[in-house]
Amino acid sequence: NIGSLVPAGSNIYVGFREVVADNQADGATFSMDLVSVTSGAAPPPTCGYSWASQVSGVTNQLLTVSAVNDLIGWAAGAGPTVIKTTNGTSWSSATGTGIRGDVYSIYAWDANNAICTTSPDSTFIFKTSNGGTTWNKTYSLAAGFIDALQMISPTEGYGLGDPVGGKWTVVKTTDGGNSWA
Repeated sequence: NIGSLVPAGSNIYVGFREVVADNQADGATFSMDLVSVTSGAAPPPTCGYSWASQVSGVTNQLLTVSAVNDLIGWAAGAGPTVIKTTNGTSWSSATGTGIRGDVYSIYAWDANNAICTTSPDSTFIFKTSNGGTTWNKTYSLAAGFIDALQMISPTEGYGLGDPVGGKWTVVKTTDGGNSWA
């Protein structure tokens, strides 16, 4: 009962997004993106972004996106398919060579460096440091599935995967995605 925790006359704004974290029941889990409490009759927080439809130029299904800033973004999906923009409007292929499988999660920290997780029959983590021209396999997991990747600095990052043998899979890199443990 969140209402009992907020002073009377306040507004509560909560943002949710659906995440299929269990790979079994679509919508059975979710992540919380935003909780904001404002006092009095203040309006909700405003978003300074505007959205416009863009054409990706690909026919394969896109499953993941990573926005670096308002100009640089990466998207990926089935095939494998990897595309990126460096001007915020036009997209080009960044699939390059070395990558295989469907890309389920991508994380980029600039126009040249990105990591992604794929799953043709096993889960792999691939990294590019040349804008997607070549991708190098830096990790493989025979059992399980890596659902998400997140870098918290240029060198430190984490991958989270489904449970294997009753334990969640968590992998970590301390060298910018070149190796994982």
